Amino acid sequence: MANKSSEMGDSKLRSHGKEISNLRENKVKKIVILVAVYVAMWIVLLVTLPFAHSIEKFINHSSFNFVCAKGNFAVHFVDVGKGDCTIIQLPDSKVVMIDTGPASAKNSLLKYLSSFDFNTIDYLVLTHPDEDHIGNATSIYDAYEIKNTYMPTVSSKYLQNNNLNPYGYNVIDSTVWDNTTRAIINEGCTLNYNFKGAKIYDDSGLYNYSIDFFTPLNVNQTNSNNYSPFILVTLSGFKFMFTADASFTKENEFLDEYNELVSSGYFDVDVYQAGHHGSDSSSSMDFLNVIQPEKTIISCGSGNKYGHPSQTTLERLSLCHSEVLRTDELGSIVITKDNSISGNNLSFLSNFHYDSDFYLEFKYVFIACVVFLICLAIIMFR
Repeated sequence: MANKSSEMGDSKLRSHGKEISNLRENKVKKIVILVAVYVAMWIVLLVTLPFAHSIEKFINHSSFNFVCAKGNFAVHFVDVGKGDCTIIQLPDSKVVMIDTGPASAKNSLLKYLSSFDFNTIDYLVLTHPDEDHIGNATSIYDAYEIKNTYMPTVSSKYLQNNNLNPYGYNVIDSTVWDNTTRAIINEGCTLNYNFKGAKIYDDSGLYNYSIDFFTPLNVNQTNSNNYSPFILVTLSGFKFMFTADASFTKENEFLDEYNELVSSGYFDVDVYQAGHHGSDSSSSMDFLNVIQPEKTIISCGSGNKYGHPSQTTLERLSLCHSEVLRTDELGSIVITKDNSISGNNLSFLSNFHYDSDFYLEFKYVFIACVVFLICLAIIMFR
């Protein structure tokens, strides 16, 4: 009887041992599968990475390549987060860029620019030395041929040290401004300052456009934002106003200095790019009552720490019945006028979210892979 009991015990031990062995084997198999899936996902990710640009263009408006036929124009308010960058395709196929956005938007901006068919920027306008407006300037000079540069009436240490400050302007000690001015000089392009009366226009007389700089007289500022010029762009009878980061103080100076034109209604505009990203220190009610914009574009970053745009500014714009379009909500905003369009209308396109598309950024794909593997591991080892 004792021998029979002992045999039964041995049988149970062997059975239990076999179960443990099977569990171990299953666990090893699961680990092998998990590792294999992990490696396979990384292989797929790395193999497809070189084709990310093509995938991006396929997913994100693949049929729209931003070609603008002669006689037409397009104005692109590029989504660069907290910053400004505007690209203007003129009716004679020349290209103007007003500011370049911050360095943090470099990849996004270059991707956007790759949707055009040009390698030359005829006019690069730098409004003032702040990084969120000129942070990509050196990259633009590297990537494109720049024919003409318009720069603020402020010098850098680089210009000062190389005796390149003929007007004796104030010097701003800034690494990004030093690098930008060095790039301007190295480019060898025609250099212009954002003087009062500076003008870009159609010298052929065949196309109806002009870009006028209305710069307040006091060129030496304690606040770098106030080096910003007031730029009026006239395209086929439509008017666009750009004030970069100019504050209430400069808006008031502008209204006083150009009083006769103000009184004549010359500055009534179709589209206004809100000053200082919709901050409550710009776009005063007095200024808005003068320019009376039908549409206002606000270039700002989603969830930015500055709270742009200010609710106060939005209320002012509402009071003057201006429709607000925001890059943090719509992505890049493109305004076009095509000669084939009947009537006197502008077309508005948007939703070019190059920074936020899930498919396009490596970091988001990586995060998705990690989350997937965590979920898979939880399911497998329950």
